[in-house]
Amino acid sequence: PTQVPPTTPDALQMHDEVLANAEQALPPKKLAHDDPRATRHLSFYKIPETRMKRRMRLLQKSVEDLGIHRRLSTVETLQHRFLWKLTHSNLFNIVASAAILLNAAFLGISAQVDLKEVINGETPSEVLSYVEICFCVWFTFELVVRLMAEQFTFFYASEWKMNLLDLFLVLVTVLGMVLNPEGGASS
Repeated sequence: PTQVPPTTPDALQMHDEVLANAEQALPPKKLAHDDPRATRHLSFYKIPETRMKRRMRLLQKSVEDLGIHRRLSTVETLQHRFLWKLTHSNLFNIVASAAILLNAAFLGISAQVDLKEVINGETPSEVLSYVEICFCVWFTFELVVRLMAEQFTFFYASEWKMNLLDLFLVLVTVLGMVLNPEGGASS
């Protein structure tokens, strides 16, 4: 197990000296990541880095390497903070969950009504198409707000798999509406 270095002034000075001596004793070529001997004796002094912190550090480094890193203005920071709080609030999560449950119930009812219309030879109901469009607009709005709030962490946060699933489902639904405007995505 790794240990956190002591925090008293004497211990910190000794810690710095040990690190400096260890770094001077090793030739630079041994500090490569593929050589486990190079950092074996220094790992005692390192604080373990969580997977999430490592991902965020690598993401920040790649963004800086691309040259697109810039400071956010005060207005952008306030907007981002507002959207972050909004998308992570209990009310937003309850409304999103309710929309998912209502959509699931609507899909069942819509399938039943569509089946009866096909069997009886009736024309499809336009009301169902409008309701389906409303659900599509809501889910698209929810996804865009979450993307704006989370930005890059949308793809790297702990819920990245669910985020990608949401993105895929919304894209398929929108594509279905665009390609088949009279029947929506369910036809």
